[in-house]
Amino acid sequence: MKLLRLSIWSLLVVIMIDSKQLFSQTELRFNSQVSQVDVFIRDQAFTSYLFGKERSKPVLFPVRAPGGRIANRNFPFKKDVPGEYLDHPHQESVFFAFGDVGDERLDFWSGHDGVRIVHRSVLEMKSGETGLLRVLLDWVDSEGKLVLQEIRRMEFGGNQDFWWIDHTSRLLADQKSVRLNENKEGLFAIRVSAAFREDTGNSQYLDAFGRRGAKTIWGTRTPWLALQGKLEGDPLTIAIFDHPSSFNHPAYWHC
Repeated sequence: MKLLRLSIWSLLVVIMIDSKQLFSQTELRFNSQVSQVDVFIRDQAFTSYLFGKERSKPVLFPVRAPGGRIANRNFPFKKDVPGEYLDHPHQESVFFAFGDVGDERLDFWSGHDGVRIVHRSVLEMKSGETGLLRVLLDWVDSEGKLVLQEIRRMEFGGNQDFWWIDHTSRLLADQKSVRLNENKEGLFAIRVSAAFREDTGNSQYLDAFGRRGAKTIWGTRTPWLALQGKLEGDPLTIAIFDHPSSFNHPAYWHC
């Protein structure tokens, strides 16, 4: 099978309070019984990579801030959390996908019509000063035909107030070129807790140019975007940095 390189996306996701010294240990634990890899920073649970066969795409859930606060929405994993919105069940915590792929206009973002991003194998996993997880994924249509192959590389690390994920995805096309059509639904995403949303919670968007608020930033290009505010009464910032090597840098933002 001939695979052609399509493009590469690299992002750094940071969940912080304040930055101090680096931790000395990040540990990854593979749990085959429930198809997940758990990530711990100095024995504190950070996140889990979920890839079971029932999934329409792999995701990271939950994603905790230092100290244990959960920064993402629990739905659809937990359906009885008071105050949570039950819309868009495909917006599962932290994920990477796209809503309009190829001539067939396949929607991997929402998983409509049976398209899926299938976990095939763990290529590399190691613990240490930082943790590393590298996986092989297939983007397949409703009949299981390969459309794109993805090599996803995730590094994890942090300190007592600052946890981060360095995410790189490399997409390869099978046999012929595959176009990612212009679409607002993609690529890297976080669905945050209702208590930390700008419209209903205690936070506000800020970008690299000093612009504030979703209405100002939505659909514009910027090297990074942060959501700053309070969660459970304490300060919190979630920031995504688009690496300069990424395809089409600086990214457009859907916030």
